[in-house]
Amino acid sequence: MASQPCSSKALSSVINQEFLNRSTNIESARFLKRILQKSEEEGKLSKTIPSDLDRTHFYTGLDRRMFFTQYTDLKATEIKDIERSMIHERLIAFYINANASSLPPRPDTTPTTKNLFSALYGKIPHYVDIRMFRKCLAKLGYVWLRIFKGYIVMERPSVTFERYYYLKDIVRYREENRDIFYVAETVLTGLFNYYSFKEYNELMKTAVNARIEIIQKGLIKNIYAVSKSGVYALKTIDHFTTSNFANWVINELLPVLPEKSVVVIQKYEHHDDVIKKPTLFSIKSDIIAWLELNDVPYSEEMSKCELVDLVDAYTSESDEISKIENSLKLKGHELLRLPACIEEMTTSKHFFELIKLNASKVNVNHDQVLKMITESVSLQTFEKFDRHVADAEKDTLHADIKMDQVFDNVVAAFQKVRLKDAEDSEVPLSDSD
Repeated sequence: MASQPCSSKALSSVINQEFLNRSTNIESARFLKRILQKSEEEGKLSKTIPSDLDRTHFYTGLDRRMFFTQYTDLKATEIKDIERSMIHERLIAFYINANASSLPPRPDTTPTTKNLFSALYGKIPHYVDIRMFRKCLAKLGYVWLRIFKGYIVMERPSVTFERYYYLKDIVRYREENRDIFYVAETVLTGLFNYYSFKEYNELMKTAVNARIEIIQKGLIKNIYAVSKSGVYALKTIDHFTTSNFANWVINELLPVLPEKSVVVIQKYEHHDDVIKKPTLFSIKSDIIAWLELNDVPYSEEMSKCELVDLVDAYTSESDEISKIENSLKLKGHELLRLPACIEEMTTSKHFFELIKLNASKVNVNHDQVLKMITESVSLQTFEKFDRHVADAEKDTLHADIKMDQVFDNVVAAFQKVRLKDAEDSEVPLSDSD
């Protein structure tokens, strides 16, 4: 008779003790998690052993009870990243509290990986161990600063500066009462599951079960902009490409923008329409494209050298041009690129969550879901979303300013803290470590 899982509470303590407390057994826990993932993915392809748990038991020979908790954690946190905002808020608290205290900082109050990991206990997936957490920090834009003994976690300066200048600009535009439009791209599957472009892209790369659902069922790919007054320029497109995105901005969004609007876009690869100034090393078609973008007349019979002479003589000294940005600026609008570290700080994100909640409840044709939901949302709801984002932008900017004021003093104080020799000895050298 097959073994039955024991209670999750009792088993959790066993698994935590056996797998999470020792580095060698952490590898075993990671191994089981991977087997469980692959077993679940294969379940979509093969019905020989239908149960995910039975299939994992068949592959490993381990008792089902050994991986029941791992399975529960995996199902509860499937495809879920650790929220960057949660990490960042806790990290800032380490620095601000250290500055506010009149006492010298203690080892347990310094922002080491270990202390940050402990402070977030219960808020991150159970299967994430400290080594996985350390790698996650590196991928999210954090680095390690060497102090007297050991390392403390800090945000990569380039990430901080990019966010600061974006927030400074958008807060100023709000004070000028400009309309702000946050661009969003979404995918609706035939099973009425809704994904943002980022989620869809990640699922297509990493999850077999997601690919099966996405590829086999009809997809509706939408692009639109959200402001405090509603949804604008909603359009269904075939593919998320640079040309499709640029055409949508110029031909669909630009004509409906109020005077002196601000358009916020994410920093996705297909949003990058920047054309670099050509040189003699460029191919002829790129040189011609640059001349046409700058409205410089030329002849098809001209040699490459003659075309480059026209580039140098009649185009701007700028090394690159964005067709989207130029088109918006010519009409008096501004373009902002949203830093990845605050990519969810948008009105479109709130609207997206509303879509996910209601997509399967709307009794209309598949391709009419988004339109139906959009028409049902009140103006007051969009205004509420916008106020929430505006408050978050101000709060984050003030936190950045506060951190800038206290950072040097706090780091100087941390330099006097005597950490253990091995504290954060496994600092990643790169995001892939």
